[in-house]
Amino acid sequence: MTEQVIQDLNVLFEQDISMTKGQRKVLQAAVALFATQGFDGTSTAQIATRSQMSQGTIFKYYPTKKELLRAIIDPAIDHLFPTYGVNFVDHQVPKNVKIEEFVRVVVANRLTFVYTNRHILQILANEFLINDALVAETKQRLGPIIQRLLDQVTLLLVDEQMQPAEFMRLLVGQMMYEFIRMTRLTPAAEYDITATANSITTVMIAAIKRSK
Repeated sequence: MTEQVIQDLNVLFEQDISMTKGQRKVLQAAVALFATQGFDGTSTAQIATRSQMSQGTIFKYYPTKKELLRAIIDPAIDHLFPTYGVNFVDHQVPKNVKIEEFVRVVVANRLTFVYTNRHILQILANEFLINDALVAETKQRLGPIIQRLLDQVTLLLVDEQMQPAEFMRLLVGQMMYEFIRMTRLTPAAEYDITATANSITTVMIAAIKRSK
């Protein structure tokens, strides 16, 4: 099944009237190959074959493979992830519920998103490790959305001793561990999203209660 991020990237490429048909074919081929083989594991020859464009044409559009990667990452950071974030906070995060229900829904939702898009997210994660400018840009784009989520958490934790920042660290830490596990440690066919989400929820709720 094609990952949501890849599907949405392809839609963005199709809607960008500044691109030539050849550019779209190159980008669509590159994002598919990067997602399945990794950035380092994909050659421009493979991109040329899949896109049915010559390597010379690819280099005319994107002089280096790194520039080709940025042509994929930039629209994801500028458009897709802010849109995902707003949709999540406004329409998927439960309102007027107890903290236990909030945790259950948020954990299951985000874990499913990460698992479903794990290949393309792995490419982004690798780039974040070496690209400070990309990290800063991502913070700028997603910061206000994260703050809105944090505001909701603050209201839910009003009767608890756990601080909102501590809650977010715990949630993000659990998700980061699971991201590593699903991409590096556990075969995809053996990864149980439901069981894992339930386990994380239990851990987080227990931590909240212990903080009293």
